[in-house]
Amino acid sequence: MEDRIIGGGSVIRDHRGRCLVGCYSRENDNNAFKAEALASPDVLQLAWDRGFRKVICDVDCIDLVKVITDAEAVHRHSEYLVLSSICQLLAKQWDVKLNSFHRDSNVVADYLARRGANEIFPGFWIFDSLDPDIEYLLLKNLMSIL
Repeated sequence: MEDRIIGGGSVIRDHRGRCLVGCYSRENDNNAFKAEALASPDVLQLAWDRGFRKVICDVDCIDLVKVITDAEAVHRHSEYLVLSSICQLLAKQWDVKLNSFHRDSNVVADYLARRGANEIFPGFWIFDSLDPDIEYLLLKNLMSIL
C-alpha cells in the first residue's frame, strides 16, 4: 500500500489565546495515529525549550490521548518507541494537561495540517510570526469558544 501524505499543525498559546509559537509537519504514512504520535514529541519539546511550564495540549487523536495516559498500553503498543519519547517529555518538571478534541473544532490546527501536507518533503517547521491567515483563524477560533 502506498503511503499517503499526512500533515499536522500546532500553535502554543498564552492564557489569553494569543499565539506564542506555531509549527506544522508532514509525514508520509497511512496511519493518522502514528503521524500524530510522531509530531507530538516535537511540539512538546518546542514548548519545553521555549520555557513554557504550564501547558494544555489539545490533540485531535483521542486514541493517542488514551494510550499516552495508560503506561501499560504504551508498553504493549506497536509504536512503543515514539510513545515512550512522549511519556519521557511529559514526565519532566512541568504541568501538561492532555485534552482530546474533534479536529473540526480547531480551524488553526486544520489549516496548519494542510500547510504541512502541501510541503514537498517530510519534516517539522516552526514559525514565530503569524501570517494574516493564521491571525484571522486564531481570532475566529477564540471567538467561538468565548
